[in-house]
Amino acid sequence: PEVILPRISAMRLSLNQQKTGSGVDSSKVVYGGLTAVPFTVMTGIELDDEGQIEVVDWDRGAESWRRLDEEDDGKSFVITGLQTVSASKRVALAVSVSYQIANEDIETTFNMPIIRLTLEGASSAAHWSKDKQARLAIEFLETVKELKAKGVDEIHLILASPNSMSFNLGRRYDRR
Repeated sequence: PEVILPRISAMRLSLNQQKTGSGVDSSKVVYGGLTAVPFTVMTGIELDDEGQIEVVDWDRGAESWRRLDEEDDGKSFVITGLQTVSASKRVALAVSVSYQIANEDIETTFNMPIIRLTLEGASSAAHWSKDKQARLAIEFLETVKELKAKGVDEIHLILASPNSMSFNLGRRYDRR
């Protein structure tokens, strides 16, 4: 983290310089990546306010980059565990998009309430809709806001999702 986080922050500054030099209307940002989830979320947080960004993801079946061009299937997160938060300042938030995160994997690391956001029909191919990702990111943000309202001040995020979804969740999470 000591090496990569400053580089991620510098990327935002570099994009701003390029936009200033060439003009905002002559620039387009396309994001696609294959990085570790924490760095992908952080990249999304850093690029949150940088205007319209086209997000692409790696299609393992086609072995190529692909736009998020499918229709929203309407599937949402099933949220569980919020009732366990009552007096806790720390929680683990397990977000399952591409596969279900195993309870034993969480419980061996985190001794605190576990909140789950589990996508209905979670799979590695359930993320190809830009509209669906935007809607799920809002559901994620609303859950974080609800946790904050309950007095939680530390959230340990456990995330099983494709790169594009990790990036878009970061974009919804305000760095302030």
